[in-house]
Amino acid sequence: MKFDFSLNAENNTVPTIVPPGEYSAIICDSKEKTSKSGNQMLEIRLKITETNYWGTCVWDWLVFINNKPAKDKLKNFCNAVGIETDGREVDIDPNSLLNKQLVVTIENGGEFNGKPQNRVAYNGYKKNDSSNLFSDC
Repeated sequence: MKFDFSLNAENNTVPTIVPPGEYSAIICDSKEKTSKSGNQMLEIRLKITETNYWGTCVWDWLVFINNKPAKDKLKNFCNAVGIETDGREVDIDPNSLLNKQLVVTIENGGEFNGKPQNRVAYNGYKKNDSSNLFSDC
C-alpha cells in the first residue's frame, strides 16, 4: 500500500458547497442539543450520496418550538424518515435516525465566518423512494 504525504489535505476532492437543488442523502449523525434560546433541538448531519457531490456533508438544526415554521419543518423531516405525525405527540430517538435515506433540497445558506454555506430548504425533506440505497457513514 502507498500513501502520498505530499498531497495537501485541505485540497481534497470532496466539495464543501453544492449548487442549490435536490440530492439523495443519508443521515450520518443526529444529536439532541439545546438552542441558544434554550429550546430542544436535533442537530442532523447529512451526507450527499450522489453525483459529483458524493460525500459532501450538510448540517441542519430542527428546533422543537410550537410555531408554524418550525413545526412544519419538523413534520416534513419526520415524514421523510418514516415517523408518523398524525396530529399526535411523537418521541424522536436521535439514534434511530442514523443511516436513514432521504432526499434533501439544498439552497444557498449565505456565509458563516466568511465562507459560503449550504442550508436545507424550509420544506427541504422528502422520502427517498430510490432503489439505490446505501449505508455509508
